[in-house]
Amino acid sequence: MNDTDAYLRQKNAFFDLLDLPPDDRVGYLAQLAATDPSLADVLARQLESAGQPLPALDACGREPALPRVASYRLERELGRGGMGRVWLAERSLGDARQRVALKQLLHSAWTDEARRRFERERRILAGLLHPNIAALVDAGTDADGAPYLATTYVDGERIDRYCATTGASVIQRVQLIRQVAEAVAYAHRKLVVHRDIKPANILVDRDGRPQLLDFGIARFLVEEAITTDGVGPLTLRYAAPEQLSPEGQDAGVACDVYALGAVLYELLTGASPHGDVDDPKALISAILTREAEAPSRLSRLRGVDADLDAICAMALRKRPEERYASAGALAADLARWLARQAVDARRGERGYRAKAWLRRRWPVVLGIVAMSTFAIFHIVQQDRLLERTRREHEKTKAVANYLVTLFRVATPNKTSSGDVSVREMLDQGTRSLQDKLARGGDARSLVPLLLAVARVHCELGDHPKARDLSTRAAQAAGDQGDVMAQADALRSVAGESYHLDDPKAFHAHTQEGVKLLESIGETDSDLYLAQIGNLAIGYYLIGEAEKSWPIFERVHRLNEYTNMERYILGLNNAAGLALNAGECQRGENWLRMAQEATPRRRAPNPAEDILIGRNLAWAALCNERPDEARERIDAQMAKGETFWGKAHPELASLYNDRAEIALAQGDLATAAAAADAAYTLASKGLPPGHGITTDAQGLIGIIQVEKGDYAQALPQLEAVVAARGSGAPVEPQPHVEQVALERARCALRQTPLRERAQLEPHLTARNLAPWQRRLVTRWLAGCSATTAR
Repeated sequence: MNDTDAYLRQKNAFFDLLDLPPDDRVGYLAQLAATDPSLADVLARQLESAGQPLPALDACGREPALPRVASYRLERELGRGGMGRVWLAERSLGDARQRVALKQLLHSAWTDEARRRFERERRILAGLLHPNIAALVDAGTDADGAPYLATTYVDGERIDRYCATTGASVIQRVQLIRQVAEAVAYAHRKLVVHRDIKPANILVDRDGRPQLLDFGIARFLVEEAITTDGVGPLTLRYAAPEQLSPEGQDAGVACDVYALGAVLYELLTGASPHGDVDDPKALISAILTREAEAPSRLSRLRGVDADLDAICAMALRKRPEERYASAGALAADLARWLARQAVDARRGERGYRAKAWLRRRWPVVLGIVAMSTFAIFHIVQQDRLLERTRREHEKTKAVANYLVTLFRVATPNKTSSGDVSVREMLDQGTRSLQDKLARGGDARSLVPLLLAVARVHCELGDHPKARDLSTRAAQAAGDQGDVMAQADALRSVAGESYHLDDPKAFHAHTQEGVKLLESIGETDSDLYLAQIGNLAIGYYLIGEAEKSWPIFERVHRLNEYTNMERYILGLNNAAGLALNAGECQRGENWLRMAQEATPRRRAPNPAEDILIGRNLAWAALCNERPDEARERIDAQMAKGETFWGKAHPELASLYNDRAEIALAQGDLATAAAAADAAYTLASKGLPPGHGITTDAQGLIGIIQVEKGDYAQALPQLEAVVAARGSGAPVEPQPHVEQVALERARCALRQTPLRERAQLEPHLTARNLAPWQRRLVTRWLAGCSATTAR
C-alpha cells in the first residue's frame, strides 16, 4: 500500500467511526486491532482528543476540559480537529487587553509526530513578521503542562466567502491574492513552506486585508521532513501533484505556488480547477492528470481575460519546474496584470508583447492614427451628425405643428368654452394623422407624430391603441426606406407588446430593429443601445436567459459613459430579471450599482426609484432577509400611493410583492389582504388576462392552500394554471402554483399526488426562492401523509 492509500484508509476509517453510535465504536476498534493494531490505536486517540464519546476511553462521554492558561480568559471555541482546538481568548497585560487565537494540542493527541509539528509551528511563527501573516503573540504551557501558542486574532471571514458576500470585482480578487502571494514569498525567503494554502486559511479582516493563517504543517526548507505513515494532513483539493507522491513530505516552494493558483482559480470562477469531484480517489486522479479549463470560459465576472487564464495555467502546471519560480514571481505577474502590462505567463506568444504594448500605449497610438485619418472620419461623422440633426429638427417642427392642429380639429365652440377634454382632442388628432397617412401624406413627417401620439396613449394606459399606432408608423417608415425611423417605431411596437404581456412579439420586434440598425452601421447611437438592452430582456422572456447576461454586461459598460439615465434603468431591468431567474446575488449587485448611480442623474425619477426599491425588497427576500424585504416594500408602497394615487394599476405589482413577502414570513392575513388588493386593482386597470392579474389570482390560490382552504383554492388555481398555458414557466410563481394545485386536489379527493416525475420540474426549478422551495416541499410531504392515512 502506498502513502496515499494509507492516508485515505486512515481518513475513511475515522469518518466510519464517527458515523457509529458511541457504544458500537469499541467493538469496531477491537475488530480493527486484530488486523491493524497501529491504525486502531491512532483512531482511538483521535476520537478521544476530538471529544467523541467512547465508553472504553471516556466513561462520561464529556468534552475535554477547558485549558487553564495564566493571563488568558477563554471566550469561545473557534475550531477543532482530531489533534487540538483553537480558542478566542482575551490576554491580560496589566490594564491592557488583547484578543488572540489560542491554539492547544490535546493531551491524548501527543504523538511524537504531533509534538514535533507543534513545536516547529511555534518556531516558524516566531520568525515571521509580515502584515499579511497572523503573527505569534505568545507561547508556553498551561496549568496541566500542555503546550499552547497564541497568534493575533483576525476578525474576518474566509477569502472566498468575503468575495462572494461583497460582490468583489475581478481586480479586487486579484489584489487580494497578490497580497497573499507576497506574504508567501516573504515566508519562502525565511525558508518556510506553508504547504496548506486554501481559502479556509486566508481570512480577510474588516479593513479588507487578507491574513494567512495556520502554519500547522509548514516546514523549514533546510529541515528534514517529519516522517509519517501517510501523505500527511494536507487538504487534497489544493495539494500539488508532487505532494501526493511518496516523497510529498519534501515538496518545496512550488507546492505553495500551485495552491495559490488553485485559490485564484476558485475566486475567478467559483469552481475547482479539478472539476466537480468529491470522491478522494477521483480527486487525486484529477490532480495528477486533468488540465483545468480556462477561467474565462467559466467565470461570470467581468474582466477575466486571456492574461488571467495564462497566469492560472502557469501556476497550476503539473510539473513543479514549469510553474512560476517563486510565489514572488506569481505576485509580480499579478501586479503586472493589475497595471495592464504584459504578463510573463504569456512570454513567447507570437505578437503578444506588441499587443500588450499597444494596450498600455494606446492613447499615443490612437492619437497618431486619429491624426492621419481625421479628415475622412470627420467628413463621415459630420454627414451623419447633420442627418441626425435634420431628423430631430423635422420631428420637433412636426410635433410643434401637431400641437396647434389638436386645437384646430376641435370645434371653436368647445375650444373657447373649455369643454373639450384632452382625450377627445387626442382622439380627433389621431384620426387626422391616420387620414393623412392613408391619403399618401409625407411619411417622413407623419411617422414621428404617430410615434409621439402612441407614447401619449401608452402613458394613459391605452396600450392596444399605442401598439396599433406604432405598427402603422413602422410600416410607413419601411415603405419610405427610412431605416432609422423604422427601427425607432419597432422599438415602440416592442414596448407596447411588453405591456400587453406578449413576450414573443416583444423579442421579435426588438430583434428586427437591432438587425436594421446593424445593417446600416448605426451601432453607436442611443437608439441602438436601447435596442440591444431590450434584446437582452427579450431573450430572458422567451426562456433563453443564458444569452441575456453577457448582453446586459455589455450594455451596462456602454451606458455608464454615455447615458446615465439609461444606465440606471438598464441595471434595474437586468436586476429584476436576474432575481426572477434565481440569480439572487447577481441581481442585488446590479441594484446596488443602480442605487449608487442615482445621484449622478440629471433629474429625479420617482417611478424608477420606486422600481429600484421594489427590486431591492425582492432581492432581500431572495437572499433570505424577509424582515428587510418587508420594510423595503412597505416604504415603496407609501411612495407609490403618493406618486400614482391609491387606485393606479401600477400599485398592483407592489401589492403582489407585499403578499409574497408576508407569505414567506407566515403572515397569511397580510398576504391574503395584499393579494386581494392586487387582484382588484389589476382587474380594473389592466387588460383582461394580463400577467399581473394572473399573478395576483395565483397568489390568492397559494395562500388559500397554505391556510388549508382547499375548496376555495382549487377553482382559483385551476383557472390560473389554464391561463398560464402549457409552456415552460419563465418565472418561479407558476411552479409553486402547479404544486399548490396538486396539493389542493390531493386534500379534497384523498388521492395521491401525480407521479413524482411529473412534478419534479416544478419542485426542482432552479429559480425557486428558498422560501418557495420550503413551501412546495412541505406541501408534498403533507399530501403524502394525508394519502397514507
